[in-house]
Order: sequence, then structure tokens, then C-alpha cells
Amino acid sequence: MVDRRERSPTITALRITLLVVGVLLGLYFLYTIRSVLVIIAVALLLADGIEPLVNWLERRGLHRALAILTVYLGLVVVFAGILTIVIPPVIEQTQNLINEAPHYFTDLGSWLRELQGRTGWSVELSDLTTRLGQLLDQVPLVASGALRFTIGVISGLFGGLVSLVIAFYWLLERREIESTIILLLPPDSRSTAREIINGVHAKLGSYVRGQLFLGAAVGTLSYIGLASLGIKYALVLALVAAVTELIPMIGPWLGGIPAVLVALAVSPLHALLVIILFVVIQQLENHVLVPKVMQHAVGLSPLTVLLAILVGGSLMGIAGTLLAVPIAAVVEVVLRRTYIDPRLRTVSEPERVEAQAE
Repeated sequence: MVDRRERSPTITALRITLLVVGVLLGLYFLYTIRSVLVIIAVALLLADGIEPLVNWLERRGLHRALAILTVYLGLVVVFAGILTIVIPPVIEQTQNLINEAPHYFTDLGSWLRELQGRTGWSVELSDLTTRLGQLLDQVPLVASGALRFTIGVISGLFGGLVSLVIAFYWLLERREIESTIILLLPPDSRSTAREIINGVHAKLGSYVRGQLFLGAAVGTLSYIGLASLGIKYALVLALVAAVTELIPMIGPWLGGIPAVLVALAVSPLHALLVIILFVVIQQLENHVLVPKVMQHAVGLSPLTVLLAILVGGSLMGIAGTLLAVPIAAVVEVVLRRTYIDPRLRTVSEPERVEAQAE
């Protein structure tokens, strides 16, 4: 007869192995459905972003479903108005920019060669500028890929529509779903679970509203600055800056690159002025807008944000980069409520001061 004590290590090892295999299979499954998870994540972010307004309308006597539809209608009206004003000049300026892009790179190449002659710069740049010019000569021929572009647009619109539908039903049924989940937990865990859920909703909602405000502010400041400097296609370039602002940390600098290239084709002085403009905008954002708007939104350290962006981008590309910070914020809330805060309560004040001093 085998002693129970002899079987115990074997059984424990088997359980650990099965647990590890189960976790790996679960992660692989989530990776395979990552496109669906992105749609769901966008829906949840949208829901948390507009829920305060939905709750406000509900307190004014509207049924919750009608309040959600009213917010949706308001968003459609606002975006339709913005698109009506912005899209025609954006299309015109974008087409002109595409048509003139080869000339910009030709002028850029001439300027670089002149700079090379004056400074004695030994790096050969002619090959690079020639290849870039040849590449951009093909830009007006992108109509040949219209079918693929159309499929991409339809796919994006379908994903956005599905996200809107999911957000609608989530806002409608969220309270019942969360209450049911909490009731299924042990009584001593329900309070912590409720704190986690409320903390996640608060952070995600603040993050969405803060990012939209920052994007609008950066786009507006960029347009005013570029138009004041007389840079062509200021509206398109400002729109690029507003959209890339949604990408944490690196987005603001990416948004300034097209404007600098367009200005460089005019003159080095214009390019320098545009660089100064974007540096001023970023300093204003980093020291005024972000502390005021985002101080209660996420609360993550810059190192955490950078690591989250790198991991999210490597796993899911642009979508992972955009969703990395909200996901990291959710993880931070869960860890803080379940592990960090309980441990801090057990640490005495002298021990805490001593740890901070070290």
C-alpha cells in the first residue's frame, strides 16, 4: 500500500502542471480572439466615458435606455457637425498634400545637399532622398488598392457599430450583472470587489474623457500655431496631431513629424519654427494640461506606462498601444485593492517612514 505522504508530492506536482497548462491555454485562447477583445475593450471604454452623462439624464427622469440613446444621438449630432465642417477642407488639403509630396521631398533633398556642401557632412543622402522621392511618386496611384481600403473601412465601421451595441447593452445591464457577480462571491470579499469595480469604472471613464479633451486641445493649439506660421495644410496636420495625441507618450511627437517635413520643404526657418511650436505645445501639455486633466484619471508612473505600451504594442500593434494604459490602470486598481492597501494597513507609520527614507 502506497503511503499517502509519498503520493502527496506527486499529486501536488500534477496539480501545478495542470494549472500551468490551463493558464497557458487560456492565454493562447485570449490571444487568438484578440480582435474580439479589442472591440469589447473599446465598448467598455466608451461606456465608462459616457456613463456620467447617462446617469445625469436618468436622474432627470429619463428611462436608462432612452438616456443612453439620447447620449448616442447627441454624439452623432456633434460628430456629424464636426465632420461637415472639417471633412471637405481635409479631403482637399490631403489630396493636395499627396500630389505635392514628391515635390516636397525633391526640395528637401536639395536642401540636404546644400547643407552637406556647406558643412562637409560625409553621409551620403542622395540615395535616401531619391528612393523616398520614387516611393512618393507612386502615392497618387493608391486608387489601385481601393478595394482593400474599402474592405478595411467597412471592417472598421462594423467593429465600431458592434462596440456601440455592446456599450449600449452593457450600460443597460451593468448594475444587474455586477450585483450578481458580487453576490456569488464570499461575503467577506464583496466589499473589496465593489471597491475594485467602482475604482475601475472611475479610472477608465476619467481616462477616456481626459484623452479626448487633450486630443482636442492639442489639435486646436496646433492648428492655431501652424496657421499663424503660414504652414500649408494646417488643418490636416492639426488633425494628425490631435489623433496621435491618443497614443500615450510617443504620440505627441509622432504628430509633429508631418508638420516639420512640410515646413522643411518651405525653408529651414519654417521647420525650426514648427519644431519650437510643437515643443511649446508639449511643454504646455505636460506641465499644465496633463496634471490638471489626468491627475485623477490613471495615476500610473511613467515607467509603468512605457512598459505597458511596449508590451501592448508587441502583442497587438496599434490597438495594443492604445489599450495598454487603460489595461494597466485596471491591473493597478485590482492589485492595489487586493494586495497593496491591505498590506499597507498592517505597516506602522514609523516603518512606512523608514521604508520611504531608504
